[in-house]
Amino acid sequence: MILSLTGRDRVKFLHNLCTNDIYRLATGRDGQSFGKRPKDDFTVTPSGRSCLAAALTRQGKMVAVFRVWMLADELLLDTDEPALEAHLRAAIIMDKVEVAFSTRWRSAYVAPADHVPPMTKRGVTVESVPPLADGFAVLHDDDLIEPMAPDVYATSCVLGGWPRWGIEMDSSMLPTEAGLDPIAISYTKGCYLGQEVIQRVKTYSQPPRELKQLHFDEGAPLPSSIQAGGETVGDLKSSYGRFALALMKKSHAKDGTRVDAAVVRDLPWHQWI
Repeated sequence: MILSLTGRDRVKFLHNLCTNDIYRLATGRDGQSFGKRPKDDFTVTPSGRSCLAAALTRQGKMVAVFRVWMLADELLLDTDEPALEAHLRAAIIMDKVEVAFSTRWRSAYVAPADHVPPMTKRGVTVESVPPLADGFAVLHDDDLIEPMAPDVYATSCVLGGWPRWGIEMDSSMLPTEAGLDPIAISYTKGCYLGQEVIQRVKTYSQPPRELKQLHFDEGAPLPSSIQAGGETVGDLKSSYGRFALALMKKSHAKDGTRVDAAVVRDLPWHQWI
């Protein structure tokens, strides 16, 4: 589903409610100084840019993960979590911003990019996707777009180590537990809802759990929980063949750690960015 944010304050509003630097997306400048410069006019913004971000609770837990697409006169938020709409609406106080579900725009994952047909309408915005080496996120309003088959996308996510909402990540997790910090979290933008928790984890410790890829021994059965020395050290989230994604306790999250019938590995997509 795609949410549309319109209005004069849409950039500032979303910047203050999510983990990534929306000000930089709009201007190319660091959002740390938002409000300290002469007032920026966001009536028109550069069209076609995008980034990943998460909306958090005050405790740092994820409300939703979404891709932000910037168009000239609106921000589009591509998400799998319907609760994001209510979360955004509840935060509107003085800002001039409107939140609505978009009935025009759709998104899809496609691979390879040359399957994207020329657009005859407003245009296709294409963005490379970290988890899929040959995959792309597409924002479109054209019925000719053919999305990647769901089973192909699921397989690519497991092999690439990319978390999907409701499967490998959910509202019980910090974004750092899902491994999203390399592309969805700005540590320089300043304050946003839930920022103190995320910054504290980065500065003083590590996430209590971390999503990791497991390489199981050939022929080994895949358990629902990951064991090591008789102790449960992780929860299996998804799998393909002998590869799986699991949420591991930090004591067993280091790359190369041996658990029962498997080896823990860092998420492959972290090496692709």
